[in-house]
Amino acid sequence: MSYELAFEESYRDAKAYHRRALRFSETGRSSELVFNVASIALERYLVALCHLHGVEPENHNFVSLMNAVEKLVDVPHEISRDVRRLDLIFGICAPDEKYHHGKPADADAEKILRLCGHFGLLLTPEDKSETVNQKSKIHIIDSTLRDGEQAPGVSFTADEKINLARMLDEIGVDELEAGIPAMGEEECRLIRRISEMRLNARISVWCRAVKRDVELAADLGAEGVHIAFPVSDIQLSALGKSREWLADTFSQTVETARRYFPYISVGAQDAGRADADVLRKFVDMTVRNKVFRIRIADTVGILTPMQTMDIIGNIRKQYPDLQIDFHAHNDFGMATANAVTAWHSGANALSVTVNGLGERAGNAALEEVLMILRQAYGVDKYSIGNLYAVCNYVADISGRPLHGMKPVCGRWSCCHESGIHARGTIADITAFQPFDGTVIGRESHEIRFGKHSGKMALIDLLHRNGIEAGDGDVDAILRRIKDVAQSKKQSLAAEETLDLFTFAF
Repeated sequence: MSYELAFEESYRDAKAYHRRALRFSETGRSSELVFNVASIALERYLVALCHLHGVEPENHNFVSLMNAVEKLVDVPHEISRDVRRLDLIFGICAPDEKYHHGKPADADAEKILRLCGHFGLLLTPEDKSETVNQKSKIHIIDSTLRDGEQAPGVSFTADEKINLARMLDEIGVDELEAGIPAMGEEECRLIRRISEMRLNARISVWCRAVKRDVELAADLGAEGVHIAFPVSDIQLSALGKSREWLADTFSQTVETARRYFPYISVGAQDAGRADADVLRKFVDMTVRNKVFRIRIADTVGILTPMQTMDIIGNIRKQYPDLQIDFHAHNDFGMATANAVTAWHSGANALSVTVNGLGERAGNAALEEVLMILRQAYGVDKYSIGNLYAVCNYVADISGRPLHGMKPVCGRWSCCHESGIHARGTIADITAFQPFDGTVIGRESHEIRFGKHSGKMALIDLLHRNGIEAGDGDVDAILRRIKDVAQSKKQSLAAEETLDLFTFAF
């Protein structure tokens, strides 16, 4: 792993533990717990400082880390002294022997939090924005209009495509892959209409590595063109091509595109199964021909996140300035994980589709990628208030209903039945779900009633509807709820539960 990636990982961990320690302190948790968590944060901050300066510490005990850090940055004497003193008193360099010299007091917990704050300031994103995160670099390419429509049985009307393009632009998607000009004149007319909408998103088109395809796309008003080249032996053979064809065709196809388009992307199609040397040469050709961007496509969805990290990380290490796009497929349920891992590993752009709509098991889903980038990395450049509406619109026009357990926008993804989950959700919506549903334009959450329900959820429902009931009544109706739910093999909505109560009493 490169020092840049190692830094990002250690810095992210440090911030997470630091925030947790602060939260524990603010909520009155024990000084021992605060100290314990803050000591982990401090260790990660010190490791991050080493990685930022291209140094791998020999070991992670605090004395060694402080010795290494003091050679890299100017650390005030009192800061260094406090770290060493706390280490001496509490043995924080040896997690398995923590507090063998006694338990830390409130003052010790406050001191180590201050130390975390000091080293955290040395690593603030404002000062290290190019290294700490890629928030300003993320470029989302939505391919629902192209790759999404390639799903078997899916065909959008012209008006549906126009509406969807506008909705995606309102989200703030950076680029729309509007279609495939080689499909015919009707497709070309529609691409031209989308280009004439003057959206904020860049409009691009998809072409095979065929000169005629590129020329057909030339006068449709799109700013960008993506040219797909098969790079795996299995796809080259299936398409009647060879490695020699790949090398011979690349430059002339790119030169043709350069006459018409300011933004050219070339795709390493089926990169996940490509010979490593072939892929390396393809990337090198991209750089030598000064192509704007390369797309690494996991065309049959066989990569794991670790393999994705290796591929993207190696390309980024060798070519620091190259624009990299990652295109994931979901054949083994890895698409969103691979897409986010690619971005974390150095990709600038991610190709996605709404609901993951696409060939076979589909692609990385726009809504999943946007929400995990927001949740895990704080990426907030996209307007997600109508995301739920967009996903349901695509489900409707594609004839592909959303699965109930589909992440983010599925029917059940903000729904709770079991007693402990319902009780926690009533107290705090995010206790048992990662986000409040209202941020994407859906219900905040839903409490259902069934076999696993507890009394608290029922009492809360009755109270919100102005119904006072004694313990005996609550117990009786809860038994009735469970009987009905089991006989129906489904949980009951709040309205159905209230009807049961009214009927019974």
